[in-house]
Amino acid sequence: MKLLRSSRCLLPAFASVLLAVACKSASGPIPGGIDGVYVARSVDGKTLPATAYKIPGDEYILLGDTLRFSANGTLKRDMSFRRIIVGLASADNVFTYHLTLGYRRDGDTLVIGTCSPHADCVRAEFAALKATNIEIAGSIFWAGEALIKFEQLPPLE
Repeated sequence: MKLLRSSRCLLPAFASVLLAVACKSASGPIPGGIDGVYVARSVDGKTLPATAYKIPGDEYILLGDTLRFSANGTLKRDMSFRRIIVGLASADNVFTYHLTLGYRRDGDTLVIGTCSPHADCVRAEFAALKATNIEIAGSIFWAGEALIKFEQLPPLE
């Protein structure tokens, strides 16, 4: 098989483009990715610690919640809440979770905790991205639609 002169010149260029695409890091920046730290400041307008969900005999109090976004589509979430159960099996416990979740951005909407439909993972939450704030309605740990407002921290120098 004989290659035309123009084909011989294009083949190395095509190979280098193909190699560059194949070697692109899966952990690199995603389109519309966020890079920053956001700290929960309020639940339904009340400063933390604040009740996020309450029914007779069961109450969840959010103590702290931090979102650390990376532009590569991952989010580290550190959350602490107190659950008070009153009844036959009364309990008063503090739970702390350190989660690594995926996220995607669609304009001013964030989908946090995305996973495939049949995977065993945390259900997705939807958040509104404001200028320097994020608002999440709901929670992965309790029922109801408590509105948690997060404030962006200034970047470290």
